[in-house]
Amino acid sequence: MGDCWDHDLVVEKVHQAACNTLYPRCSGGGRACPPEDCGGPEGYAEHLGALRHRKGWKYQAKHLFGTTI
Repeated sequence: MGDCWDHDLVVEKVHQAACNTLYPRCSGGGRACPPEDCGGPEGYAEHLGALRHRKGWKYQAKHLFGTTI
């Protein structure tokens, strides 16, 4: 997490451990955060702006390299 993000984790429920199950695991929240190494909060806002306005090098790079944001 080199972009200086702060992460809050909330334990919503504690379950009894089951045999043959790997712990810990995340059961939700997919795509609920910015991608790795996007430049921190400022860089992420810049990426979103480029996608929203469909211009700029970050928007073009997304289409060239298939990066999902």
